[in-house]
Amino acid sequence: MTTIYVPLEHKDVADRLARSETEKGGKTIFPTYMHVMVLAAMIGHAKGDRRPVKNRGPEIYDSIFSNAKFDGLAFLLALHEEKDGDILRDTRDAECWRILEEYAAAGLEEIHDWFRAAPSDADGVNTVLARMKETAAALVAEDDDQITPDVDL
Repeated sequence: MTTIYVPLEHKDVADRLARSETEKGGKTIFPTYMHVMVLAAMIGHAKGDRRPVKNRGPEIYDSIFSNAKFDGLAFLLALHEEKDGDILRDTRDAECWRILEEYAAAGLEEIHDWFRAAPSDADGVNTVLARMKETAAALVAEDDDQITPDVDL
């Protein structure tokens, strides 16, 4: 069993997302640290940035990802990073999880910067939603430029 760690220096960000209740609704933004790490890994990957975790914070076992059906993310990130199917061998599972952890560490740093730039957003909901909306709008605009009908009229 592999353990994935939330970087201790970004535990406050992870707690804000997975432990602190929001002002409206009284729930957390994400139900678990695992969900925070999935988002953070995607942000880190989108930025093309990985950071080793030097100071280990809260632990998440790989089985948590597997039970939630998010384990494929670690393997896809590792395959994309290594560009070699050998990374998917059973003997290299820990490397796959380390890649996810490092992308998530970079993503948590980015989220930390977002929160620092929006100090009036006490719970972070508006900041996270605004960044997700920006990313989605950029992807839609990018796709619209590439869509070419394959039907001649």
